[in-house]
Amino acid sequence: MVAVSKERNVGSVMILECLGRQAAGKGKQTLNDRVQALLAEGRILLLVDLSQVSNIYSEDISALVRTFVSTRTRGGKLKLLKLSPRVRQVLEATRLFNVLEAFDEESAAIASFE
Repeated sequence: MVAVSKERNVGSVMILECLGRQAAGKGKQTLNDRVQALLAEGRILLLVDLSQVSNIYSEDISALVRTFVSTRTRGGKLKLLKLSPRVRQVLEATRLFNVLEAFDEESAAIASFE
């Protein structure tokens, strides 16, 4: 599963830096669990940095959909940053690329929340 390795704020946007399955290891919080905790705290503008995720699997796709829906339900926005070619390919094949906004540059992604 994709796990959150670091998080940081840029203004009102929380950036979640993620690791892929091989690098995540034990003790890291899954993306879905961390997003749910942030939403409970009222943090609703979320940018998921996937630059360290080289591939995603079916359970990762399910987690992205759950986090996206949960965020939208709470009136928030969840966007993606720095997709690897393989992750982009999988999201395009599943048609999620049409639903989830993705950015290559952090500054453009942050500006899109305004």
